[in-house]
Amino acid sequence: MQTLKKIIVFPFMAYFFLVHVSLIVILILVYFGILGEIFFPQLYVLENFLELLNTLGAEGIIGLLVIAQFFINYYLFIFTRRIYKNIKT
Repeated sequence: MQTLKKIIVFPFMAYFFLVHVSLIVILILVYFGILGEIFFPQLYVLENFLELLNTLGAEGIIGLLVIAQFFINYYLFIFTRRIYKNIKT
């Protein structure tokens, strides 16, 4: 029965981890895109990123949830990992 519980919790834990890591990769790519604007001024990464943040800010609670998705996925991963580790096999 404990193995079944681990099998049920593991996909959720893996999903939240993969979403969190993909968001980190996206932020790293945006960072390098902003640095790349120094050498390639036609990229417009910083302007597009700031416009995205302005649009999300104008959307109210939905924009706030989109921005908070990074933290929500991280804490859901920590929560499911704690549950996974506490299941005795």
